[in-house]
Formats: sequence, C-alpha cells, structure tokens
Amino acid sequence: MLYLGSMRRTTNILITFVLILISRNSIAQLITPPVPDNLYSYQFDAISTGNAGYYLATPTKLFIQPSDPNFISPYPVIFDQDGYIAWYSKPLINNAIDFKFFGDVQRYVYTYIQQGQVRALIMDADFIPVDTIVTQATRDVHDLQRTSNGNWILATAYFDTMDLSMYTFNGTVGSANTVVKGFGYEEYDGNWNLINQWNSNDHIAPTETYDFWGYNSNPFDYCHGNAIEEDLDGNLLISYRHLNAIHKIDRSTGDIIWRLGGELSDFTFVNDPGFSGQHDIRVVGPNEYSIFDNDNMNGNTRGIVYQVDTLNHTAEVTSQYVHPGGNTSTAMGNFQTIPGEGYILSYGMIFRPYSSAVILDASFNKQAEFFFEDSVVTYRMMKFDLPFPERPQIDCSFNGTNWELSVPDTFSTYLWSNGAATNTINLTQAGTYQVWVDYGSGMLGSLPLVITDVNNPCSLHTDEITQTKEGTYTYYTVLGQQVDIPEPNAVYIKVWSNGKVERVFFVN
Repeated sequence: MLYLGSMRRTTNILITFVLILISRNSIAQLITPPVPDNLYSYQFDAISTGNAGYYLATPTKLFIQPSDPNFISPYPVIFDQDGYIAWYSKPLINNAIDFKFFGDVQRYVYTYIQQGQVRALIMDADFIPVDTIVTQATRDVHDLQRTSNGNWILATAYFDTMDLSMYTFNGTVGSANTVVKGFGYEEYDGNWNLINQWNSNDHIAPTETYDFWGYNSNPFDYCHGNAIEEDLDGNLLISYRHLNAIHKIDRSTGDIIWRLGGELSDFTFVNDPGFSGQHDIRVVGPNEYSIFDNDNMNGNTRGIVYQVDTLNHTAEVTSQYVHPGGNTSTAMGNFQTIPGEGYILSYGMIFRPYSSAVILDASFNKQAEFFFEDSVVTYRMMKFDLPFPERPQIDCSFNGTNWELSVPDTFSTYLWSNGAATNTINLTQAGTYQVWVDYGSGMLGSLPLVITDVNNPCSLHTDEITQTKEGTYTYYTVLGQQVDIPEPNAVYIKVWSNGKVERVFFVN
C-alpha cells in the first residue's frame, strides 16, 4: 500500500465536516462562521463532539431603534451542530422571541411583534407558512405551547384598573386608579377555537409582588409572567418573574393549586435559598422541574432542577449548573434539559466577554458555546432533532480559466458569504464559504466549505506518514464510520490517539 500526498476532488465537503467533527474530540475550536448580509456576526466555540441536532434562536439587538440606519430586523435562525447557519428568515418585525419546533405536528412556530401587533407564525417542515395566529386578548410574546391533547396555549396580557391606595410599594403609595398588568393565557383547540382563558388579575393580589421590582401606576407589571408549561397531570405551570414564584394552575377551574417560591410559597426549600427573577419553568419528571434562575436579587445565575414533595411541602435541588466564567443574566434566558443527552443554558441579556449560550453534556461538561455580537441577545435558544431538508453542497471545479465554487442552479435566490448573488462564483481567496438559497419563507444554508489554498483549492493534502509517530490510530470513512481494514482506492480519515487528524488515500 502507498500513502499519496494529495488527490484531486470536486465535491468532498463531507471530508471537511468529518475532520472538524473528529478533531473536536481533543481540541476546542473557536470559529467565526460566515453570515449573510444583514445578519449579526457571532462566534462558536466547539469544545467536544456529541452535539448532533439544531439550535433555534431569535437574535435581536438591544438599545437600537428601527429608525437607526444600522438597525437589523430581529429574525428566527437555525444553527447546525457545528455552529453554522442552516436556515434563517428576515421578516420585517420589531421583535422576535419564541422559536420552537413541535415534532408531533411537524410545525415550526415563532412569536413576533409587527406594527404593534403580537402574532405567532406557524410553518411546516419546509418552512412554508400555514397559519398566523393573533390572540383575542392583548397579546404577549413570551410563550406558546402545544399541549398533550393537541391544544395550543398562547400567553396573553390583561389590563385592569384597581384601587391600590391602601398599599405602599417600596415607599410609594399606590394609586387609586392603578392600571394593573396581569399575565395569563388563552387555550385553543386544534381548529383554533378559543376554549379557555385565564387572567392572573382574577387570582393573584398585586401585593404578592416584591418591592425589588418597583411600582408604576400605569401600568403596574406586578407579576410579569414569562413561561407556561403543561405538567404531567395536564394542569399548567406559570413562571412569574416579579413574584419570584412558579404557580401551578388548575386547568379546569382556574384555581391556584400551589405556589413554589414567592411571598406565599407552599413549599420550604430544604437545601437551597430559592430563586428570583426566574424564567423558563419546564417539566423534567414527576414533580421535578427545571428553572432558569436569573437570581436578580443575588446575582448567581444558574440552571436548576427541583424535586417538589407535595405531601411534605418541600422543594429540594437535585442538580444545578453555574457557569465557571461567571455568566450573569439580568433578564431573559432558558434552561433546557434534554433527557439522556445534556442541557442548554441560554443567558438572554448578557454581553461579551461572557457567552450567550452554553451546551452541556449529561454531566454538565461544556460541549460548545455561542458568543453573539455585542448587545445582541436571544430570548431563548433551544435544541431540537429536526426533519431538516437536504442542504446544498458546494462544488469546486476548474473551468479552464478560473477556479469556481457552485451550487445547483435550481433556486431563484443565492446569497454567498462573500456577497455574491449567483449560483457560481470565481474563487479568489482562501476562507470559509457558504451560500444561502431560497427555501420556504427563508433561506437555506449550504454546508460550509473551507478553502486553504486558492492555487489548488479542489485538492486534498496530507503529509506522508512516517514511522516516528507515537500512539495508536483509528480509521474512519468520510461519513464518520469506523473501519478496521481500509479498502484500496478510497479516502479515509486517520485519527491518532494524540488528537492529530490526517486524510489518507489507499491504492494497491
């Protein structure tokens, strides 16, 4: 057998991918992926492998108005497991928050604000819009859920006038005409018929708020709900940031079943001081709940899981994660637990040098991190296994005069990472290339192609292997399958135990 130093290729993007994935077993790789025009830049730190899946987010820049010439409209985006943009859309909206995928009906949904109206856009698996939902009450963008019986739960806001003149909030006497902002939900069946609604103003006294959050007579956002979740018994959990509490609501009667945290907590925290300013209540198991604890009152942001004992009225921490870099989030954020796989913490309102989101394995070891452009946040970032469409692959070839990169000419819109807008471009410099093409209501991203040598960009290179290497090695196909005995006339990835990766070609 002979190891060849190079071989010509026209479309071997898979080899590049396998090299990236395998090499991350031992070496972190901080990359700045290409982005299309009019999207925010970011960095992705790949620390280890095992990150299969896609990340859904809604990048939004704070402290900038649509009238600013540098304004970029918020947008839903899907990152692949290597941190590259696999799909995005650019609707003309002022805000985008909740981007999810519901696998049981193969639907993507995101909530947004457009011309003062809050809406939810529903798309099929090919990102084609199939419905736009506007709630009947005042809309709220914080959460949208699909329940186990196929109904939809949409967050809503309610405004009622109350006489709070007999109460004092942080030294301020309440107004007799306080406009109280409540939080609740509307429930719709599968045909979008309204069947139920709930308003916190009918069940929660504004005096349950904490002075820490302040008082305003118009409106008084005394509870500030931010997440809704169906419990295993079919009742609903609601996170109230300004109450520092989670409430469980009887879905039939509207009564509050119990309060976890807050001024009127029904539970004692046995090994924990409790949480404050929290987001993202989610069910992990029977009476077991995860919370993204912003912990505004103490500044110890964390992802935390509680086991709640409804007989003895205790709440016990079963696991938690505090970022070793000191990530502190004053608002927004989520903590997603993925059974048998790991966790994601998205930190919402956090800025560099701190990471915007961290991906963890089941033992809370870091696998990867996102770092968004400064002042860019995402309300949540969530990971899903998706029925993702086949992404374009970039071909590399020589046309007799120039080296070219191309994708099939079957699309109507092309946007390359270098700004070109045709299906074929001349290759003039090294770098990482991607192209986005029209797909559904957005743009589908190609697999990335890394060019290191513009003089011979379509070739693979490897150094001749000598007998002086130390350690053991394993062969993989370009699809990442381990092989014991490589066959001739094929390319393989050779991974040494010391972390070095080589491409080799066997011939008889």
